[in-house]
Amino acid sequence: MEFSVSADGRIQSLRVYESSGRAILDRAAQSAVEKAASQWGAPRRPVKIRVPVRFSLKR
Repeated sequence: MEFSVSADGRIQSLRVYESSGRAILDRAAQSAVEKAASQWGAPRRPVKIRVPVRFSLKR
C-alpha cells in the first residue's frame, strides 16, 4: 500500500502500490490501512508511506 498522511493525521492518496493479483485481498489491505489510521497521531508535516501488507491464508 502507498499513501500520504496529512499534517493533521488524515490519509490521502491511498492506493495499491503492488497488487496481490486478487481484488478481494487488495480491498482488504486498503481497509486495514484505513482502520489503522485512527491509531496513529498527526505527524506535524505531510509524509508519504509505502508499507507491505502480507496475507496468510489457512484452511
